[in-house]
Amino acid sequence: MIKNLYFCEHCRKKIPELGDIHFVEENSDRGFCSEQCILNFYKPYMQEIEKEESFFRSKLNLPEDEGHNELLGNEHYLELALNQPHEVWILENDLEQTFFTHILTLNVDSFTFYFILICTHVEGTPSFVFYRTLTGSEELVAKYRRDFRYEEQKSGDAAKEQGDEVSEEIIEEIELKKSSFLAHVLQLRSENDIPLEHFLNYDKFLERTVHNADEIYEYIDEDDEALKIHIKSFVEDKSSFFYIVVLMKIKDNSGRELHVPIIGFPSTDQNLYKYFATGKRLSENLKN
Repeated sequence: MIKNLYFCEHCRKKIPELGDIHFVEENSDRGFCSEQCILNFYKPYMQEIEKEESFFRSKLNLPEDEGHNELLGNEHYLELALNQPHEVWILENDLEQTFFTHILTLNVDSFTFYFILICTHVEGTPSFVFYRTLTGSEELVAKYRRDFRYEEQKSGDAAKEQGDEVSEEIIEEIELKKSSFLAHVLQLRSENDIPLEHFLNYDKFLERTVHNADEIYEYIDEDDEALKIHIKSFVEDKSSFFYIVVLMKIKDNSGRELHVPIIGFPSTDQNLYKYFATGKRLSENLKN
C-alpha cells in the first residue's frame, strides 16, 4: 500500500498510478498531477527569473522592450530554441536543481537577436520553460552564459557521437587513453572498493560530476595531452562515495576545442582519490 502512495508536489492530491505523474526535472522525484499544478508550483521561479532580467537590463541601461518582441510568440523560433539552439548552458544550484539556458541566434532585418529561454530537461529533452526573452545585446546574452556549456561537456562516448566532426585518429587515441586509465584503476583500487560489475549503476552521476564538480584538476600526461580530472562526492542510500571523470581536450574537424569524458567511475578508495587528485587545481567547491 505505502509503496504505491504518490502525491502531487503542489496540491498534495493523491495520484492513483505512477504513469499519471508529470515529471519536469531530471533526476528528481518531484511529480505533479496536472499541468496547472506544475505552473502554480513554478510560478515563484518564473517571477524571480523575470526580476533577474529586469535587474540585468537596469545595470546595462537596456530598455525592457528592444523591439521585435513579437518573435517571442513565434512558434517556429520557439521550436528552434527548444530543440536546435546554438548554445545550451547548464546552471546547478546547491540543491542540485538544474536549469538549462538555451540560446538561439536570429538574423532579422539585418540585425542579430538572441532568443533566450530557461527550462528544465527530462531524459535529455526540454520539458518545462520557466522564461523566455529576446535581446540584441551581447552584454545581456553574456549574463546568461553561466557555469557550463553543454556541448563542451557531453557524457559517454562523446567523440563517437560527433560522427564526422571528429577524426578516426582522435577516436582511436581516446580509446587508448580509456584503456590505459581503466588498467590503472583496476591495478590501484582496493579489493573492498565498489565492484567493477556495479559501475553501470553509477553512470547517472557522470554528467553531474562533469557539470558541477567539487574539485577540478588539470595536468599534462606523459603523451603531452592536456587532461582534466573532475571529482564530486555523493551520498546514496546512506552510503558515501566519490565519482571521478577524466576529460581530454580534443579538436573537431572545424578546429573547435571540446573536453570529452574518456572514463568515469565511482569509488570509496581514498588512495585512488589521491592518485587522481593531481596536477593544478582549477576549482574547489567542497561540501561539509
